[in-house]
Amino acid sequence: MASPNEKNAEMLALELKNVLGPHFLGYRLDHDRKVCLPYEAAAGRAWIDVDQTGLLEGIKYLMTKYDMGFLTFITGVDNHKELEVLYHISEGDFPKLYCTVNFRLRVPYSEARVPTITHLIPGALWYERELQSFFGVKVEGIPDDRPIYLPEDWPGEVYPLRKEYTNEDLTRLYQEKRSSEEVIGKKVYNPPGRQEGGQKGRFILPLGPQHIILKEPVHFQFVIDGEEVVDVDFILGYNFRGMEKAIESRPYPKAHYLIERICAICDHSEASTFAYCLEERMGLEIPPRAHYLRALMMELERLQSHYLWFGIIAQDMGFDTVFHYTWRDRERINDIIEAMCGNRMRKDYNTEGGVRRDINTDIAHKILEAMDYLDEQTKYYESIFTREPTAIARLKGVGIIPKEDARKLCIVGMMARGSGIRFDTRKSDPASVYPLLDWDMAVFDTCDNLARTLVRIYECYESTKIIRQILANLPAGPVRVLPPDTIPEGESLMRWEAPRGECCHYMRGNGTEVLERNRLRGPTGANINAFKTALVGDSVADIPITIRTFDHCYGCVERVTLVSAKTGRRHIYTLDELYQERVRL
Repeated sequence: MASPNEKNAEMLALELKNVLGPHFLGYRLDHDRKVCLPYEAAAGRAWIDVDQTGLLEGIKYLMTKYDMGFLTFITGVDNHKELEVLYHISEGDFPKLYCTVNFRLRVPYSEARVPTITHLIPGALWYERELQSFFGVKVEGIPDDRPIYLPEDWPGEVYPLRKEYTNEDLTRLYQEKRSSEEVIGKKVYNPPGRQEGGQKGRFILPLGPQHIILKEPVHFQFVIDGEEVVDVDFILGYNFRGMEKAIESRPYPKAHYLIERICAICDHSEASTFAYCLEERMGLEIPPRAHYLRALMMELERLQSHYLWFGIIAQDMGFDTVFHYTWRDRERINDIIEAMCGNRMRKDYNTEGGVRRDINTDIAHKILEAMDYLDEQTKYYESIFTREPTAIARLKGVGIIPKEDARKLCIVGMMARGSGIRFDTRKSDPASVYPLLDWDMAVFDTCDNLARTLVRIYECYESTKIIRQILANLPAGPVRVLPPDTIPEGESLMRWEAPRGECCHYMRGNGTEVLERNRLRGPTGANINAFKTALVGDSVADIPITIRTFDHCYGCVERVTLVSAKTGRRHIYTLDELYQERVRL
């Protein structure tokens, strides 16, 4: 029997069929999604083929009638015959239907064009830019068509995620492009202090890609008038690693290890999203105890991430003592993680079919003791951030993202909940055992840096509450079942609430052990849209704190660009090349 959420997905598909008429080309539904306990709590999925008119009219209909205006991301797929573009749409605030509608456009290679949807959902901009850069699909009407992530001297008309190119082809083509002409390294920012647009009193303030307030490389350009920020632009991709392409050449067990290296802090989140998505594709039913243990590690990861952030934001405001306190307390969490999986950071706890290790009563007792300690410490940090005059001055009324803007930009996690949006995939699109647990969503509506801080504080209280419930109700039994060797044909979509917000994976199997396509998006990929909204109108002195409240993760280093001090010539080194260079030196 279909679950209520599956029935909602079917209802939407049939309504769209009637509304769109000839622009509706077909649909299918996902059934019996075993991604959470109980199974009937899993969100519904409708996959709907439309033409370009049907896409725009379908999104308008969902937004108008059901307030379904949240875009998870846009997925490009090369199916060897044509290109497919998928738009994953759901509810973003106060969900009622608990399902995702996945619109699909099919476009031929020779006429790879789709209309922009930014006039309906402004948060689509970065995904549309990705679609153009990696698949060569022209987005007609896009308000900003600059390439994204790829090097500035990347050969034109080479679209890395098309199937006609292997990793070796891309390396060869890029090297040929660089050897055919002198590449000196283009300027990616205006000279500091230059007047902007000839307007007296306005100046360009560049920041990054390397700067003391940036933990990872990103380049900002701030237009300032006196001390006020009046415009913002930024450039990402300095250490872009091309993981989606790399996954297409690896058996899924090896791809799993690669997924866990997307983020050092949220590796369990990324691995859980990947594992649940793959298990759904395989029709694999994992043991109940494994569901509980995945949620347990998830909440430990959330605590570890939030305590790390408390320390960094405190240090940025000059509270070095608080920085040391929070990182001291964070070690209690890392001790538990080490006891559970053997590692403190790179957990490698997940595997397809469950988790790698079980816990015993000694570990459970250690966890409960730590939760009592952390609750007391969280109260102390709450008092610092809500009563200390300096902290209040730096956080309250600064970095404002109005609720309506947050909705339009489709931001996620504490960024959304700090703007009054009740959006947490543990509630709206659950996995694991979250439907069985009693916990509250931390939401604040002042829309500023203080609200985003309070969301993290109160999420710590909720995480310790969740962990106690997991340990009190942990069922007996195995922690893993063996997965099949191959991935059945078909597609699936998985969403998971990481510490920074929603992680998403789209997956397509082809009957082999290697995925045909794995589209992924971490929370940063959604929240970058809100930089300008949060920063414009504030003072230059507020920039570091507001950037920090985003808690962005731009990615770690897999390939490195070295610049000659003598000639200015650049070369991108692979890891093997870098190692050989180190040996020679």
